Amino acid sequence: MWAIDASNRTVLVNRSMSAMLGYTPEEMLGKSMFDFMDEDGERIAAQNVERRRAGISEAHEFVFLNRSGKRVWTRLTTNPIEDQQGRYQGALALVVDITQERAQASEREQLWLIRSMAPGARWMRTLVVFWTTLPSAQWW
Repeated sequence: MWAIDASNRTVLVNRSMSAMLGYTPEEMLGKSMFDFMDEDGERIAAQNVERRRAGISEAHEFVFLNRSGKRVWTRLTTNPIEDQQGRYQGALALVVDITQERAQASEREQLWLIRSMAPGARWMRTLVVFWTTLPSAQWW
């Protein structure tokens, strides 16, 4: 869980979320959410914050950077936080690390690509088997 205020500063973060990024909750408190993403992430996050300001709740995937700069794929469920007059005060996100899930999906895509090339691979395998069974005198 991660909550930001209207200035995009971290006001609440649980241990699970902070550990996901390689920090303690105390290290994240007061930091801008933009401190944990690259330039593309900043652009996307700014657009997402505008949607929260408009009162829109949604779920989406997002890439953060952990302390060492490694990409952490996440699935966020986000909701705006409003005061009693309906004014935007910040946002609350439930965050799940899906880095491993994304890696597995990438592996499946690569396998699919290899399988889609299988007809050509079968032809090459047949050629190699034929070539290696010829007597050496017939190779030239």
